[in-house]
Amino acid sequence: MKKILISLIVLLNILTLTACKTQTEPKLTTIKIENIELTVPTEYTPLSKTEVDPLISGKFAAYDFTDPKIENFPVLYNISLSSRELTKQANTKCSLKKENPEWPCSFAPTIKEYDEQKQALINNEDYNDLKLQNLNSRNYLVYNKKCDGDSCLMRTYITYIDNTRIETVIEIWGDISTESEKADSVMSKISIN
Repeated sequence: MKKILISLIVLLNILTLTACKTQTEPKLTTIKIENIELTVPTEYTPLSKTEVDPLISGKFAAYDFTDPKIENFPVLYNISLSSRELTKQANTKCSLKKENPEWPCSFAPTIKEYDEQKQALINNEDYNDLKLQNLNSRNYLVYNKKCDGDSCLMRTYITYIDNTRIETVIEIWGDISTESEKADSVMSKISIN
């Protein structure tokens, strides 16, 4: 009887460890968006391309992650790609706002910010209020921005591959410190190449 009980306990421990391992290691899907290879937890795929005006945003592509229909936060929100050339064009269009108030101003960084952020990543440094973090062997500049008209935060991760600026946004709610750590944990499962 004692041997059967010990065998059952060992079997239960093995099953518990297997179940925990399955829950903590998400399935990953690798996809190609534009010239970037992206590996993300499968529950956030497929990605859907969103329309962006490159002369307003400085972005040449933007994609929303699939909502995994979970009630827990943080949640991967979107990823966007921009180039220095489009950023420069968006900045030029923004300067036209003075002449034409109907034209919306650019949401792109300035050329100076674009170049300095890229250099900060190369130098392994923070950039102003953007904090340097290394997640999944890649450097990011990270910051939180309040949602418009809501109590959520958008935690943004900026990195560069060659001259492509990549922004990944994760939506968080609740305690900033705890939720930021959770968002970083989600981001550490993503690979950008």
